[in-house]
Formats: sequence, structure tokens, C-alpha cells
Amino acid sequence: MEKLTARCPDLPIATAYELQQQLIARMEADGERCIGLKLGLTSRAKQQVMGVHEAIYGYLTDGMLALEWEPLSYRRFIHPKAEPEIAFLLGDDLAGTAVTKTSASPSRTSWRTIAPLRLFSSAANG
Repeated sequence: MEKLTARCPDLPIATAYELQQQLIARMEADGERCIGLKLGLTSRAKQQVMGVHEAIYGYLTDGMLALEWEPLSYRRFIHPKAEPEIAFLLGDDLAGTAVTKTSASPSRTSWRTIAPLRLFSSAANG
């Protein structure tokens, strides 16, 4: 499967996020629900390697969730890889544009740190 950026190397980031929104809307129409966000390219060094200037984000749905006690078929992945992650499970939504360390602290909202293993699939050959 060819990467979209290989076919459209000048794809604007705004267009990519619009495509992501359409994909998530289709997943929700199929009964999935959004359960979180995923940040990527959070280190300046990786951003420079990838030619971007800010972190990127994506949405996670319950259809993407694989619990450790449930079997997972490798057949649903093209080139499966696993990567450890650090995540925060929030008890309350963070809202607004001025969220700070203080406003998101455990004393103001319930949250805990979890360490998931991210399984992902590359659409690139090789």
C-alpha cells in the first residue's frame, strides 16, 4: 500500500487533518466512539528529521483499543510494529485554550499515568 504522502508530497497539514476528521466521522458512523488523543513527533529532533515544525495529533477510538488479556490478530496490520508509550488517563475532560499544569493537576481532576504498548502498522513497503 502506497503512502498518501508519496502520491501527494505537498499535501497541506490542514488537508491531512480534514481527511483525518472524515475518517473518524466514518468510524463513528460505524459505531465507534472517540476515547482519546495521540500526540506524535513531540521531540524537536524528530520534527526536524520529518520536516515538520510542531507536534501532530490524532484521535483514538474504542475500535483501536486492544486490551492485554484479549487476543489480537496480526492479520489486521500491514507491517506490524510495537512501541512503548506513556499516557495519562484523565477522569475529567480538559477544556478551553488556557489549560495549565495547575488546572490539570491531580488535585483538580482525577488522572493516573499508564504505560501502554502502542501497536501500529506501516503502510509503506519495506
